[in-house]
Amino acid sequence: MYQRRKLFDAVDNCFRLHVGGPKFFDAVDSFVKSNIKDFRLWVEGIERRFPSYPIVLSGEFGYMIGQEKRGRIILPGGLRYTKTSMRRHLRTPFVFVDDSLHSGKTLRAIQEITNSKAHKVIVVYDGSKMKNVEAMFHYYGGHRGQR
Repeated sequence: MYQRRKLFDAVDNCFRLHVGGPKFFDAVDSFVKSNIKDFRLWVEGIERRFPSYPIVLSGEFGYMIGQEKRGRIILPGGLRYTKTSMRRHLRTPFVFVDDSLHSGKTLRAIQEITNSKAHKVIVVYDGSKMKNVEAMFHYYGGHRGQR
C-alpha cells in the first residue's frame, strides 16, 4: 500500500504545482522516470489483478518497465504517428498500461496492430475524456480512480 500511496501523492503534487498543461506532463513524466522501480511494482500488481489477460505496454514507459515475459507485451513507441507493418495478433482482449492517456491514438493503434480490444485501460494520468479508464488521476473531474 505504501507504493500506491506514494504514487498517488506524487501525481497530486504535480497537479497542485502545475495545474495541467505541458509543465504538468513534464513533471509527471519526470516523476515516473525517477521512480521507475515503484512503477514496476505497480505494473506487477496489475499483472496479478488480471492474470488471464496479456498486459500491453508501449514506448519509453514500456521499455523502462522491463522486458517482455509471459503475459507482457511491449510495443515500440510512436505507434500513433507511424503506420507499421508489425502485427501482434492476440487471441484475447488485453489490459493496456501506460503512464498517460490523452487522445487515445496510441491505444487505437495498439488495438489495430494486435487485432484485439482493450479489456481495461490503466494509466497514471488520464488526460482524455474516454470512459472506463482507471487512473491515479483524471484531469477532467480532478479525481482518482475509475471514471
